[in-house]
Amino acid sequence: MKTQLVSLVLALAPAAAAQEPVPKDEGPVVLFYFRPEHTDPGALTLTAQHLVGAQVSFLRLSGTVIVRGTAGEAKKALATLQELDRVVGAEGDEMREPQTPLESFEYSPRHAAATSIVNALRPYQRQITLYGERGQPASGIVNINVVPERSVIVVRDTSENVARIREVLERTDVPQPQVVVTCSLVLGYSGERGIPLDGPLPEELVANLKRLLPFQKYGLLSAGLLRTAVAFDDTMRIYGDAGPGRSFRLSMKPEAYDGKTGDLTLSSCAFELFSAGDSPKESGFSTRATIRAGEYTVLGAIGSDPVFVVLRLEK
Repeated sequence: MKTQLVSLVLALAPAAAAQEPVPKDEGPVVLFYFRPEHTDPGALTLTAQHLVGAQVSFLRLSGTVIVRGTAGEAKKALATLQELDRVVGAEGDEMREPQTPLESFEYSPRHAAATSIVNALRPYQRQITLYGERGQPASGIVNINVVPERSVIVVRDTSENVARIREVLERTDVPQPQVVVTCSLVLGYSGERGIPLDGPLPEELVANLKRLLPFQKYGLLSAGLLRTAVAFDDTMRIYGDAGPGRSFRLSMKPEAYDGKTGDLTLSSCAFELFSAGDSPKESGFSTRATIRAGEYTVLGAIGSDPVFVVLRLEK
């Protein structure tokens, strides 16, 4: 904008210098107010003062230029301001590139939280500058926003970027995989037991247990079942009885899930065995493991007559 005004000054200054001196107007002093449409008021004031000379004074007040002088000289100065603003505006219209049109749409997540989806869209998030009528930056917006009260994602961007963002939304907002986890506490022992145990165990499981710690018999002490979505920011827990006067707790934190095989990798898995009442923890263990879908996985065993912790995962 200032470069345009300087060019215009250089073009007009020789002509102004060649004019005959204008007789001093002794009329009353008047004020005119001019609000530029295309030019910065400060730059316009400096340029006009250079062209008009000291016969008229200019004052910038916010976005308005105040012209002070005798009636005749002030009118000439006002005309000069208007012409400068018009010429700069015409040149700016020719040079200014039109702003790319923006598209807007709202997206209501179906399966995932809006904040989680926006985290996935973070590489596509950017600041967009909006331009006013003069071609100057008027305001700025962020292209992706969340309305928490409505759990809605609002997108405003070019059509090309909107298409990319829609594609990411469709890939991200999908149902979390559902799995069924069965936890069995199996007691290994020899001879007779006073604790009532449930009926026969699957042969596949018994064979696996015997390869680990061979006992004459194995009986089901307790079991728990959990259907859950595999959420990597959450912990799965199963609680239950572990025979007379005891209870157990199994906590599992998923790390990875193979949608094809159904295998689940646990970044942490903690088993705790408690006595009745408010007594401290009796025993337990923690580990990392991968649970194969459709197979019995022995996480560990504790006790002289060991209690085996066995998991089975189904898709």
